[in-house]
Amino acid sequence: MYYVYLLKNEAGKRYIGYTTDLRKRPADHNKGGTPSTKGSTWKVAYYGAYASEQDAKRRERRLKIPAKPGVGCMREHLRVFVFKVECRMRACLLHNGPAS
Repeated sequence: MYYVYLLKNEAGKRYIGYTTDLRKRPADHNKGGTPSTKGSTWKVAYYGAYASEQDAKRRERRLKIPAKPGVGCMREHLRVFVFKVECRMRACLLHNGPAS
């Protein structure tokens, strides 16, 4: 199984990648194993599972590189999706309080 993931740090920056080990790879980023994510604490904001490496690479590329002009950008759609999920989570916490 291959996973495409989006990491987000405390400053709101994002990193997109793919891996076969969704538990180990984000930990590697937090240990400084990737130069572009060094020095920050990263959390998984999104992931998708794919049966083939080719499908995972294709999805990663679609998220990283804007689509053709006039068609839209998957990265922007993902940014809006993650923002909406975070807003719903905050609203739920405000309404229900933290989980015990």
